[in-house]
Amino acid sequence: VETGESRILGQRLERPALRADGSEFLVEIALGRVGGTGQPIYTAHMRDITERKQAESERELLLARERVARLEAEAANRSKDQFLATVSHELRTPLTTILGWATMLKTRTFDPDRTRKIYDSLERNAHAQAQIVGDLLDVSRIVTGQLRLESETIDVCDVANLSLETIRPTAVAKGVALV
Repeated sequence: VETGESRILGQRLERPALRADGSEFLVEIALGRVGGTGQPIYTAHMRDITERKQAESERELLLARERVARLEAEAANRSKDQFLATVSHELRTPLTTILGWATMLKTRTFDPDRTRKIYDSLERNAHAQAQIVGDLLDVSRIVTGQLRLESETIDVCDVANLSLETIRPTAVAKGVALV
């Protein structure tokens, strides 16, 4: 009033207020000046904004949950993509061996001992591919809680030799000798 400058007129302010029972609640206050000359008259409009603030809080909570859910969905999508890439690679490895030996059997002649080894490799890789498909089915069993585990002892040297036999057709086709 003394300076004629207004800091709160024409603005909406949010302030705590007290009910008759002494409980606190939020109000929005809008102050305005009425009349132009003489002693100024001011009006104040107050509105209870408790429900609006609760709705805003709930909306913020829902938005935060949505952001978390979206991030989790994106992470799950990336995991799925990585899983599919791994599965594709694992399925392709024995298939490459099978196709390599099948092509070589059509175009070349091998001695009986080598032919038997080739057929053994084909069978091993077909079993390996069947095992991969079985493992994929196990994922479904894990999800439904129906997976049964069986353990067995293996010889690491056999695994290394089988690995060499798996890549041998590709190496031979490219003129690479495996030792």
